[in-house]
Amino acid sequence: MIDVKPFCVNPVAENTYLLTADGEAAIVDCGCFYAHEWQQVKKALEESGCRLKALLQTHLHFDHVLGAQFALADYDVPMLASAHDRPLLQAMEAQITMFLGRQAVGQFDLSFLGKGLTPLADGETITLGGCGLQVIATPGHSRGGLCFYAPNDGLLFSGDTLFHGSIGRTDLAGGNMQQLMQSLHRLAQLPPEAIVYPGHGPTTTIGDEARYNPYMR
Repeated sequence: MIDVKPFCVNPVAENTYLLTADGEAAIVDCGCFYAHEWQQVKKALEESGCRLKALLQTHLHFDHVLGAQFALADYDVPMLASAHDRPLLQAMEAQITMFLGRQAVGQFDLSFLGKGLTPLADGETITLGGCGLQVIATPGHSRGGLCFYAPNDGLLFSGDTLFHGSIGRTDLAGGNMQQLMQSLHRLAQLPPEAIVYPGHGPTTTIGDEARYNPYMR
């Protein structure tokens, strides 16, 4: 069984998730901008007694990935993401400049960018302590958007594809509303009781979003 511990971090209020299961751990969308935010995640990881296995990225927008500056300095683990989002990783300074201003670039240690990423593809399964996380390609918010679904636990980590009552924006580089609507149709096929852990905002369920989210009707 996967245990989920959420952390709301950075000025954009991004949700970082620590997943633990039978001695292994993974972090979904490590978005910590500041050392004190990372220390909270690291403390929870150490208290769990689990070994960090990987950083899992639903996509590579700056507010979801800058925590890798801390995580990859402390742990020798891969960062797993879609290869289609590689341009976002390569344009990290430009992303920071667009949203926070050029002066903010120097606040972050971007040396982790040199470590690159381990590509994930639609249909792969990531194992965590014997539990499976299925990789679902959900482009639209970004070209390489992914969701991670644990069928045995009924958990979906939706990144910025699906929010409570809303969806991610499509007006950034790589965004595409038609693709996002197709991705939402895929997610609507999941069991209605599946719990959705989004990249921003509160948790929800597939069933509630199918009933009340105007983008999924």
